[in-house]
Amino acid sequence: MKPKQYVLKFGFLVFVAALLQGCIAMKPLTPEELEADTRKRVVVEYDTFTKVRFYGAHPISDNPNSGNSYGVVEHVELRATKVNGADLTISVIARDYMGNGARYYNTAVDESGKHLKLKRLRIEPMLGRAVEEILAIDLPDGYLDKYRDTGVKIRIYSQAGSETFTLPSWYIKGFQMVVNTK
Repeated sequence: MKPKQYVLKFGFLVFVAALLQGCIAMKPLTPEELEADTRKRVVVEYDTFTKVRFYGAHPISDNPNSGNSYGVVEHVELRATKVNGADLTISVIARDYMGNGARYYNTAVDESGKHLKLKRLRIEPMLGRAVEEILAIDLPDGYLDKYRDTGVKIRIYSQAGSETFTLPSWYIKGFQMVVNTK
């Protein structure tokens, strides 16, 4: 091999090693950075006919291996509607994937023991017997204010078992900043 080829190969290997080291050494985002990211990613839409403003935060997950868990809801997201700029309704949309059929959740309770209103939006069939159960959990007035600094864990129950998810404080703060200003 010619010396020039050695230099090129060595340079390429150094570049790849540096790239991989940079990927591996990435530091996690701080809560402040996560909150700012949430603010940027909240979708706001206004329906001029109904005079309703819709807010939707990006989905988050406690489960890094979505679709392969028991005991953890795969995705949750905050949504809100504001009618005529006044009446505000906030819900958590929870998506749970089950490989062996729906669980038919019927109860939602937070970590303080407060029961929350749960509605099943739909059950989406997947491959084979797998389904994705999509739920809406209505949050009472002032609920997010109470957990703004601490976050909150919510558990959903069915006769077949229960699953838990977390709304972290940075997610609540980022969402509220958008909802309270628009």
